[in-house]
Amino acid sequence: MKEELLKIKTEAEKERIELDKKFSFIAILRLIVFLVAVVVIFVALKNHSTILLVASLIPVIAFVVLVKFHGDLDDKILGAKAKINVINRFIKRMGNDWKSFKDNGEDFMDKNSTLAYDLDLLGPSSLYQLISVAHTDQGREKLAKSITLENETAVDPLKKYEAVMELSEKKNFIFDFESTSERVVEKRQRDKMKQNDMFSEPIDDENKNGDEEKEHKEIKTFPFWMYFLMILVPVMNIVTIVMVLTRDLSPGRILVTFIAGLILTWGPQTFFEGMLEPVQKFGSVAGDYLKLLKLIGDEDFKSEILK
Repeated sequence: MKEELLKIKTEAEKERIELDKKFSFIAILRLIVFLVAVVVIFVALKNHSTILLVASLIPVIAFVVLVKFHGDLDDKILGAKAKINVINRFIKRMGNDWKSFKDNGEDFMDKNSTLAYDLDLLGPSSLYQLISVAHTDQGREKLAKSITLENETAVDPLKKYEAVMELSEKKNFIFDFESTSERVVEKRQRDKMKQNDMFSEPIDDENKNGDEEKEHKEIKTFPFWMYFLMILVPVMNIVTIVMVLTRDLSPGRILVTFIAGLILTWGPQTFFEGMLEPVQKFGSVAGDYLKLLKLIGDEDFKSEILK
């Protein structure tokens, strides 16, 4: 079993490295295409060339496509990273390393309940710490109550056992489901981090369960020099506008172009926001929730509880 997990982990790490290379390449290509678009538009305006102005649409469209592709790559990198973290935790459960997992359910312990203390159901080195794959507060609480028998239902224990045994045979489903759940947590952390400080250090999921040692070399997908480029690009925009203004081109044409750009950019925004309002409440993780539902819907469950 461990050898199988290590093999899957190695494949996921190789995939992440390849995705990271593509991510860096597309980042550079985006910058080049953007600069080409700026130069072509500048020359077209300078020479009053309609042909060049129309031709500038090619790099502009290419830039938009690259932005979309870049975002897709970033999403795939996040998925590969989540899968590696999930497999690492499964490997640790085969030894004693699981005792370093941060979530041990201690916050759900009732001082009046001797059952949880005597049988190590909650807290350090507990059953909860070993088996928990919960990623939400509701899920954590439900697991804690199930373990301590506070959430007893009329479900036959044999049927529960049947469901657990069936899931234990569906390794790919478990990996995909937990990896997607982890992506939800990671994306929420990213969104929160962007709101607080867009230049703060990313949260390292390798250490979220108390593991301080890196099991593989961390791959940087957004190096420091990219921040320099993020500052350089708007500066170049300003320089380009100044150059256009100093070439005695018509200020009216520049103003009309600027206003047209604002209309094309912000005009459809209200329409799209109205359409996406039911989805936006889930934030950037709406797609992952849909994937979770699809994983469940596509899986052929046999046990009565899982159907």
